[in-house]
Amino acid sequence: MLNQLNGTMKTCTLRIGVFCEQIVKIFLTIVINLGTLAVVFGQQVERYGNIAFLPPGDWVKNEGNGYLAFTKINQESGEFGRIILYQAETSSGSLDEDFKGDWQSLIETNYQPKELTDFSKTSFNSEWNAVIGVAPYVYQNQNQAVVLVTLSNGRQKISYVFLSNTTAYEKELEDFGSSLELSSFSLPTAISS
Repeated sequence: MLNQLNGTMKTCTLRIGVFCEQIVKIFLTIVINLGTLAVVFGQQVERYGNIAFLPPGDWVKNEGNGYLAFTKINQESGEFGRIILYQAETSSGSLDEDFKGDWQSLIETNYQPKELTDFSKTSFNSEWNAVIGVAPYVYQNQNQAVVLVTLSNGRQKISYVFLSNTTAYEKELEDFGSSLELSSFSLPTAISS
């Protein structure tokens, strides 16, 4: 895995620079630590469906149709970060297909990114696996990065997206991803009568 990671980092660095390399390192750290619910003094664990997490401290929270988002904007510097957690869905049974569908519907449709510059798979526990994809995009004539994380256990999947123009929010992103608790995650079962 380290050889794959090193090769990925070199490719990523060549294409969009150090920013992409740092984002990939953050997300690999998050995925490796996923499933261990962090306990932070004074911070309340929240739930979105059956997913438990610690929200980023002073970020603005808003809920839309099928997602929960947290946004932070530094008005002085123009730096921003946004984390979007999507509702759980039934998995196709294939992590690659789940990621491909999410990339098309969540990323390409909304952000029109340039070419996918990094793609990593990882297994972080006996049940859940993840695919992480990174791509640059331009918004209001400013370079940005979009990262998609698709998690699946073969029956269910969840996805979240990170958008940013800076690495200033690395700690908040890492804390959020590390706090996700998926161990008791399940979709509602339909009961036929």
